[in-house]
Amino acid sequence: SSTSNFITTVVAARYLDTNAFGAFALAIVAYTMNLLIVRALCAEAILVRPGATDAERRARAASAVGAAVWVGVVLGLLYVGAGFFLDKTVRGSLMVLGVLTPGLLAQDTMRYVSFAQGRPRSAVINDGFWLVSQVVVLVTLLQLDLFGPARLVAGWGLVGIAAGLVQMWVDRVVPALGEGFAWVRTNRDLSVRYLADMVSGQGASLIASYVLAGVAGVAAVGAIRGAQTLFGPVNIVLLGSTMVLVPEGRRIAERSSRKLLVMCTG
Repeated sequence: SSTSNFITTVVAARYLDTNAFGAFALAIVAYTMNLLIVRALCAEAILVRPGATDAERRARAASAVGAAVWVGVVLGLLYVGAGFFLDKTVRGSLMVLGVLTPGLLAQDTMRYVSFAQGRPRSAVINDGFWLVSQVVVLVTLLQLDLFGPARLVAGWGLVGIAAGLVQMWVDRVVPALGEGFAWVRTNRDLSVRYLADMVSGQGASLIASYVLAGVAGVAAVGAIRGAQTLFGPVNIVLLGSTMVLVPEGRRIAERSSRKLLVMCTG
């Protein structure tokens, strides 16, 4: 997943002008904010509470993905609405992202489901499909001379959604839209804390990107985003450790709280 985003950002920086790349960067910043929100409200809880039986695990996965879709609908409507009031350079990419947000957030939640249930191979299939498809999309856009921020966001997002659908088919998970709100409500003891952590940490820096766009223009956001891309390897380690160690810690805690302490301090 990180490789796909990295390649797309590098190619965008190479072939888009400064303002167009800034518009693309703002869409990616919005997408990153979406991920933080949906992970706090929907996905992180599945790492802690995946279920005890196969039927329960499948039901909880479906509820979490259903919740992610609804969160995506709300966020997507906000982005589409905001697009009508923004500069035309930014409008297209942000509105396209808004339309694709529900599917993208479902895709990301499926990644968490895989690790929660001890099946990281499914996440590899998910992200591997996205990576290969994204390379094809980039080459196609360049060959047809259709390269632009909105089209780039559209191609990147559509193959991401397709990757999520592939994983849902492999794992036999159908989003339970009717249980989405119940999932958020049931796990609010966790989600409220995760959301507070998100807002006070990474969320603040992402919001600053939009403040920067208003003060210095979208080109400045593109410059900052280009530099942040170089920190990708560090972010991979941080995210990867969370997705792996939380479910592993839960399994260890079920056997012995002392062993959990050893894992956390060792």
